[in-house]
Amino acid sequence: MKDVKMAYLDRLYQQNKTALDEAWYKSVEGGRFIGGKAVKQFEQELSDYLQVNHVISCANGTDALLASLMALDIGSGDEVIMPAYGYISAFEMCLLLHAKPVLVDIDEYFHLDASLVESRITSATKAIVVQHLYGQMADMVRLTKIAQEHQIPIIEDSAQAKVWHFCHISSSAILGSNCTLGQNIYIGPKVRIGNGVKIQNNVSVYEGVILEDDVFIGPSVVFTNVLNPRSSVDRTTEFLTTTIRKGASIGANATILCGNSVGEYSFIGAGAVMTKSSGDYELWLGNPAKRDGWISAHGQRLTFGDDGLALCAATGVRYLLDAQNCIRMQS
Repeated sequence: MKDVKMAYLDRLYQQNKTALDEAWYKSVEGGRFIGGKAVKQFEQELSDYLQVNHVISCANGTDALLASLMALDIGSGDEVIMPAYGYISAFEMCLLLHAKPVLVDIDEYFHLDASLVESRITSATKAIVVQHLYGQMADMVRLTKIAQEHQIPIIEDSAQAKVWHFCHISSSAILGSNCTLGQNIYIGPKVRIGNGVKIQNNVSVYEGVILEDDVFIGPSVVFTNVLNPRSSVDRTTEFLTTTIRKGASIGANATILCGNSVGEYSFIGAGAVMTKSSGDYELWLGNPAKRDGWISAHGQRLTFGDDGLALCAATGVRYLLDAQNCIRMQS
């Protein structure tokens, strides 16, 4: 039986050996092990990337949590809400400051369960600690709303958060939990993205686009927000809303013209050009795209009988076709 390590730091070192060795030797030669040019450069680059005014680096994540709690003047008698599952640092730092950790259960993604937080808030609650785990993000949309309504600051422990290289996420964009972004992704201002959304490489999601929960966006999908763009004409006040509804999938290289919507669990084939809206559970193919049938929530093509009923071959769930509208029946 082979032992499985908690972390394979030796592999990480070998993959980045040249860069790490060079950085180490520069630090030794310069004689600066605390602060210095390299640290300032790191703080500036991270500040630019996150689009925030200040970044202050610490020796480790535990120190960062302690500094954050101290900055909020948290001490004896204060309560701090945090997930019951996660690394112990936040719990320890609360005890160090004689504050009371209030443990809240986790959701299916091992994050602080937003649906349980509000019931644990009291007059003594001074902060909410959120931990992003395993490269996935907690439900910051709901947690931020709760925190704002109760005027309670949030401390994000982002030690295990993940964003692929070459992703640009605008500061006013809203992303749900458990989203996966590929490389070379641009998320524009005021874009709203739900939970469990997957966006493959080389996609720009512009202002006016709404991606609901569990949407899949294939590589090189094109969204627009203006029907008649001109370089010399400012049409920022003419952006049209495009909504991709829950569970829908958009195939590679498809184009979605603005002002349209894609129905729940619909499937837009690769290379299709959507010039009109689709209904729920519809399959659209071609340029310009046309409806080519219906598809189940599981992704199986549906064949309806004379009685208007179809069965998903993968799940056994029944669907009803009523006046060309596909309806999933209760299983």
